[in-house]
Amino acid sequence: MERKRNGTASLILLCWLVYTCSYLGKLNYAANITPIMEYYGVNHARAGLVSSYFSATYAIGQVVNGILCRRYPLKQVVFGALIVSAGINLAVAFAPEFGMIRYLWMVNGFATSLLWPCLVRLLSETLDKKDLGKAVVAMGTTTAAGTFAIYGISAGFALFDGFKWVFVLASAVVSSVAVYWLLVAEKKIGGVVRTEEKEAAVLEKQGRVSPGKALLVCAGMLALFGVFTNLVKDGLSGWVPSILKEEYGLGDSLSILLTLALPMVSLFGSALSVRLQKRIPDFVLLCGILFGGAGALLFGVTAGLKAGALVPIFAGFAVVCMFMATCNSVITSMFPMFMKGKMNSGMLAGVLNGFCYVGSTLSYYGLGALADHFGWRSVFTVLTAVCLGCLLLATGYWGGKRLSKRA
Repeated sequence: MERKRNGTASLILLCWLVYTCSYLGKLNYAANITPIMEYYGVNHARAGLVSSYFSATYAIGQVVNGILCRRYPLKQVVFGALIVSAGINLAVAFAPEFGMIRYLWMVNGFATSLLWPCLVRLLSETLDKKDLGKAVVAMGTTTAAGTFAIYGISAGFALFDGFKWVFVLASAVVSSVAVYWLLVAEKKIGGVVRTEEKEAAVLEKQGRVSPGKALLVCAGMLALFGVFTNLVKDGLSGWVPSILKEEYGLGDSLSILLTLALPMVSLFGSALSVRLQKRIPDFVLLCGILFGGAGALLFGVTAGLKAGALVPIFAGFAVVCMFMATCNSVITSMFPMFMKGKMNSGMLAGVLNGFCYVGSTLSYYGLGALADHFGWRSVFTVLTAVCLGCLLLATGYWGGKRLSKRA
């Protein structure tokens, strides 16, 4: 029993390490967007377009790889994705002009899109059902931990105007993790092969039962919410350094450093999602309530911008990020893993995460362009409306579900 627990913890930790460190190689552009804009002389919209291109190819890759990941050799695919990302980061560090970065980052988006559906598939097919909650909590912290790490590193290098070295360091770390995965993954994946064969036999015996209509509607609602979750979450994490600098005159290093508070608070999101789901088992309603809380806080942030109140505004940003991190954990981690046996968890994770990155695509370029033309207050007005709209959709879904049960 002790050996089994150690094996479970070791597998979860390995997947956590791989996905957390991948953020160093895919979020470093967003973390350094302000000094990059100054170095290359580009505006918000053009700089944000690079992240939008990344998010677009990442979203497409998530859907494609989510559907196909069941056929992938996990050891080789995860290693290859990390190595490609490491190579691209090294190329970006020495890119002579801004135009090249756009296309390099597009390839990086597709390469790193392989990781999430493969890791969720590995965990869902290997772990017992009672251990899935632990995996949800652990994997739910990867975004916050990775974001915290890359923003902390970027803040340090910003003191010396050395943002290019962030990409060099990311390349070194990601390639090292890739080699480590290659060395230790074999014995972990052995359990997946046995589980997969067992599940394949069960599916064949059952005649491959299709998921019910209610489950598909729920998945569709969560996919839609995924778009809006990342629109808000990445809109804040990507542009807060610029907001702090432009609205309050803070330096690059201090702006990035303060932004570290956002992922620190978001670390509680995955644990909060597991706790809340026990009280609110309906995934869609749970996300709707979180959107409602975020919308109320964003309304206060918009009012605070007019008054120039930095501390309450930043506190509002932090709590909104935590709510959206909780929602993201429900959509991309908890729901796919908990649907084990009803739908392909790897496919669900990839498709839902793909929809999330549609929101990321809109946030980087769309919110940057909106800020260029109308200012940051208009951005927060739009985000407030999005959150409150999601609350209304969730309420309508929940009401319709209750009526259908009574009929």
